[in-house]
Amino acid sequence: MAVLVTGGKGFIGAVVIRQLLASGQAAVCLDLKSTPGRLADVADRTVMLDGGMPSVQRLTEIIREHDIDRIAHLVFFISAPGNADEIRTEVRTMVSETVDLFEAARLTGVRRVVFPSSIHYYGPQWLHGETLLDEECPSLTTDIYGVSKRLGETVASVYNMRANMSVVSLRIPAVYGPGGRVGARGVNVAAVECALGRPARLPFAAADKVCVGHVEDVAHAVVTLLAAESPRRLVYNVGGHTLSYWEMASLIHRFLPEAQISFDETTGRSDLPYLIDYSRIREEFGCEHRGLTDGYRDLINHTRRGAGLLEV
Repeated sequence: MAVLVTGGKGFIGAVVIRQLLASGQAAVCLDLKSTPGRLADVADRTVMLDGGMPSVQRLTEIIREHDIDRIAHLVFFISAPGNADEIRTEVRTMVSETVDLFEAARLTGVRRVVFPSSIHYYGPQWLHGETLLDEECPSLTTDIYGVSKRLGETVASVYNMRANMSVVSLRIPAVYGPGGRVGARGVNVAAVECALGRPARLPFAAADKVCVGHVEDVAHAVVTLLAAESPRRLVYNVGGHTLSYWEMASLIHRFLPEAQISFDETTGRSDLPYLIDYSRIREEFGCEHRGLTDGYRDLINHTRRGAGLLEV
């Protein structure tokens, strides 16, 4: 038996594969890229398939050929603001290919699929007020990415009901940690750039807030739900820590006092929520988040080690 990880060379996917291998499980990586990328040092222990998301027929062949019994579907795509050329790609990746993955799982009898939804599902925090958002709060999103995640959850629930599947949706926050220069919503930028002695410009106003989760902790949630026999729910907030970009910069200054960090005060209100209740996954599975001080210190030191610099 093996776990199929689509987007397995990505920021989260690569960590998921490493955690699967560390626990003695077999992993099959399906990714657009043909180079090993983030998995170079474990490529000899991972089945590597490239070429991106194939047809339903080819997916069923892959699942049967590699004896897949669980799937983590970690492919995603966000079109750049103002770029009309990417709209169709985003919709195809986020909607059509996700449904194809669910269908291939159904046809091959794979019940457990972990679908990476997002806190984008909720829409901007200002539409909810200062409410702590749990899994039952309404979706007020209007952008393609958020609506696609909401549709993915809806399609997952229909497959669960009609095909007796167990597709579990995880609403993931902005992710930071080793493996990415920018990170979701720019949450890696300051730590990585300043660790290398370069100035950093955060892409949001200093007072804007964001909910962040370390990539290792987010991947752990994915691996935990892949293995769970009978989750009580089919949607879980992964959650994380809430902080402003000013607080993020202050945290980095603890380790790098000379860091030069600026903000973009011209941006409008954030389209993300930041008050996320993750008590459901914490109480049922014990999923927690490491402290921000430890998380950002480790990111800074990982970056400095890679550049041959002394750790802080």
